[in-house]
Amino acid sequence: MNTQSVTHETILATVQTWPMGRRLQLVQEILQDIQSESEPVQASKHTADQALGLLRSYSNNLPPTDDEVGQWLEEERVKKNA
Repeated sequence: MNTQSVTHETILATVQTWPMGRRLQLVQEILQDIQSESEPVQASKHTADQALGLLRSYSNNLPPTDDEVGQWLEEERVKKNA
């Protein structure tokens, strides 16, 4: 077969005639090939420290009281209905 005549469509048509087991094997081999080519994604080494820092910045403030939340909700209702 001439390589110029090989297209995505001809490959797909050929593979569709194969038994399911053979097609699954091809899929697995393609995925392994892709995984071996891709570079591993490395997480930032300081992710945990950054998350803890964010938590610390919020922990210095006390959570709002029920009355404060109620007031905010009422203010938003007034804005919405105005």
